[in-house]
Amino acid sequence: LGMHPLHSLWCCTIFFGFQRVVLSFSEQDPVEIAVDIANANHCNEVFDSRSSDGVEEVVVNPLKDVCLSREYMIVTRDKVRTYPIITRITAEVNALRQQLKAWLCSTHPSIATDAEQLFGNVRILNQDGQLLEALQYNSSFVVEKLHLGPQERFSCDVAHYQMVFQLTDSSSSHSQSSSNNGNRHSSRSYSSVRTSWGGDKAKKNGLGGLKEVKEMVLLPRTIIITETTFLLCVEDLTRNDVQLRIIDCARLKDLCKVTVTGAAGRKMLPERLPEHGFTLQFRSQSVFSSKRKWKFYTDSALVSSRLAEVCKSRIASGMDPNSGH
Repeated sequence: LGMHPLHSLWCCTIFFGFQRVVLSFSEQDPVEIAVDIANANHCNEVFDSRSSDGVEEVVVNPLKDVCLSREYMIVTRDKVRTYPIITRITAEVNALRQQLKAWLCSTHPSIATDAEQLFGNVRILNQDGQLLEALQYNSSFVVEKLHLGPQERFSCDVAHYQMVFQLTDSSSSHSQSSSNNGNRHSSRSYSSVRTSWGGDKAKKNGLGGLKEVKEMVLLPRTIIITETTFLLCVEDLTRNDVQLRIIDCARLKDLCKVTVTGAAGRKMLPERLPEHGFTLQFRSQSVFSSKRKWKFYTDSALVSSRLAEVCKSRIASGMDPNSGH
């Protein structure tokens, strides 16, 4: 899909929670750019000059090619796997770039200033601020959904952030997935068999039951836990900036049960599902509504267990001792 010299990596963009990272490589090899500068004896600015025969010549600064990048987003959904990417790789690149800079300065002393720009350390960008801005922008949805009164406050302070997959039926997820932007290519489909007993149609199959196939989809989601709320979000993973939308939310105090499931607890689920899952169950808002369940899966038992522990600790820390729960 792509191949670049290691020393052409010039920028590493880190997103909230260290669960995805963008690596930016310059389109042209910086060594080639440096040699072009040395051979042509270019300056660092764009300027026009006229030759002796009156024909206008335009000399363009080759340093502009450093800004032309090929970007690759790596989505690990686990900070343990992201950390080596942003530490070991950048350390190797920085060491290599320093060696190349020393070699170029010794062989082409006239480009010492340009070499400093071409072969500086890899830039590290952080997008945490963009996530907090996106939460603030979506705050009206939470206020309306949870009917927050004037005495209640929606806090954008993030206590935990985790990218997951949500298992849901295709009919209920249609309206959500239709606006998932670049996330639809990441969805996975499954067939879940549900048996209904009784009725005239059930008698016709001779087995006393009628099998009904229910289409299930596994969609990329983001869980954000704040001081008072659980937020279920959709992010556009085709963008190198934060494009986030809250699609559901629940009060922290309404979470009543957290269940972690491994391979042994997947008797009724398709075999192709990720092995590690967890379910969050919330109390109903009224006597006429049922309890809500959010079912999620991850590729790591550690991620599922860690998120479950965070949820349980948030329940304990936010529990009112006089509430009876």
